[in-house]
Order: sequence, then structure tokens, then C-alpha cells
Amino acid sequence: MLLRNRWLSLDPYMRGRMEEGPSYAAPVAVDAVMEGRTVSEVIASNHPGIAVGERVVATGNWQTHAVVDGDSITRTLGDTGLPVSTALGVYGMPGFTAYAGLQEIGRLQPGETLVVAAASGPVGATVGQIAKLQGARTVGIAGGEQKRRYLETLGFDVALDHRADDFAAQLRAAVPNGIDVYFENVGGHVFEAVVPLLNDFARIPVCGTIATYNARGAVPPGPDRLPGFMSRCCASGSPCAASSSPISTRCSRRSWRTWRGGCRRARCSTAKTSSRVWRRHRRHSSACSRGATSASWWSSWTERCGVGAGAFERSGVAMAHTGP
Repeated sequence: MLLRNRWLSLDPYMRGRMEEGPSYAAPVAVDAVMEGRTVSEVIASNHPGIAVGERVVATGNWQTHAVVDGDSITRTLGDTGLPVSTALGVYGMPGFTAYAGLQEIGRLQPGETLVVAAASGPVGATVGQIAKLQGARTVGIAGGEQKRRYLETLGFDVALDHRADDFAAQLRAAVPNGIDVYFENVGGHVFEAVVPLLNDFARIPVCGTIATYNARGAVPPGPDRLPGFMSRCCASGSPCAASSSPISTRCSRRSWRTWRGGCRRARCSTAKTSSRVWRRHRRHSSACSRGATSASWWSSWTERCGVGAGAFERSGVAMAHTGP
């Protein structure tokens, strides 16, 4: 198939793809085309199941056109009523990463306190909104006053700028009952401020540690936080969207379809549309036809989140997406 790439993903994981060393995917070679997910238009096709003119999510990479085979196509995009760019954001990998990390690892309960780092990004912003719908107290952390103000528009109970001189004190004041779930995207001094505030049996979905991505293998100096984790018996795990990650064996294709159904009926927001789409889950695959989402799965999703479908639809949270 020959594709014309219309939308291109730009995501934090790509920094790791430019680094030599062990990882869940091979690094991009010097002078090679940068890999990335795209929303593309099919302009020529020898594939029996995909016609010219269809819009698809593909591994089109950072280029205007791409020649791909069927294995590079994640899914076709019908008329969902959403901007097609959301297939790379809230309606794609970042949205499902947020859902899977929060539900499968965070296991947030109504009344608990959630703190999420990089909360103005596509994953963090979605985490905060789901948590709010579940009845949790939400604290979002971002870098800079402009991003902090943006978090307020998303409905976070407290929005903090981690660049503030008294950030640690502000965070402590924002969580008088401690932290039950910390959704980690950053690491560094944000993590250092969070650890002393974790409650017993707190959960930490580790999605990323972008503060360390330029460390080039260097190990930062202490302190050693392991004793603190041991004393609190914290649970942690990774909702990384790579097919080899632990979460891929725990989150079913049914969950992915359910999340997609929720996006079709609600207006969740992300600051940017991005990245790799969740695919090839191992469980319940026979229960899902391509592109189909049943009403019963939508009901299941809303029940797990502790809200009715109507409440989610009426939430009215704005859905941001990048322009052409």
C-alpha cells in the first residue's frame, strides 16, 4: 500500500529510540527515517481488505509518504465523530495507556488521592480526568505556569508547577491525607517530593521517567529510596504500551475496545495527539470483531470507573487536538 501521511505522532518514547542499548524495541539507526505512528490516507492498495481512500493508523514514520504492508496497519478509521488526530492521542495509545495504568495497576478507588506527573501531556491529562470521574481527589503536576493553568481547565482539584521553589511544600499541602496512587511520568525531583507522602499500600504505575532520558546510562546519586518502599509495601508496575510489557499480558483486547468505546461517547482531553496505538492483546480476542465495540463493554468500562455512561457523556471535558 502507498500511504500519504496526514498526521504524525511525536512522543517521549522516541527519545529512547535514539539511544543505543537494551530496550523493548531496536534503536533507530543514524540517518534512518524516524519511526512513528501516523494517521494516513491510502492512495494505492493491493491489499484485499483495505481500499483506496480509506484512512488508517499505520507505522508511516516521519515522512510524507510510505509504502507499507498489511502488518503495518493497526486499524482503519471509520466515522467516529471525533477528529482523526485523536487516533494518535486519547483515542489511541496514550488514552489506553492512561486507562490501563490507572485501572490495572493503580486500581484507584473513590475518595482516594491521585497525583500524576506530566499532567498536561496526553497520558497524564487523561489519567486526571478518569480519576476525577471515579470520585478521586486529583493533583496534577506540570512544568511552568502556563501548563499549570491548563491543568485547572481540565478539572484537577490542585494544579502545581514543579519548577516552583517551594514545590515540595506545595505538594505536601495539596495531599493532607497522603497519596494513594502516584502515576509516574517524570522521576527526578518530582518523584523525590512524592515518596515521603505515599500512604501504606500506595500504587505507582510507572509510565515513564523523562527526567532521566538524557542521563545516557549514568546512575544519579542517592538517596536510596528502597527502604521507604519496603516500609510502605507499595505496588508498582509499568503500563508501557510495548507488546512485550507486563501490562500487555494483563490488559485484554476487550479492555482496548472498551476504552475506544468510551472515547466515542465522551469528550476526554489530551494536550497533544500522539503515538503508538495499543494492539495485539492476548485475551478475549475472539470476543472482539475489528472496530466493533458493544454497549455491554461500554457499560463494563463505566462500572469499573464508578460512573454511569450518562455521567461520562455529560462531563463536558474539552478534547484538545493539534491543528493541521
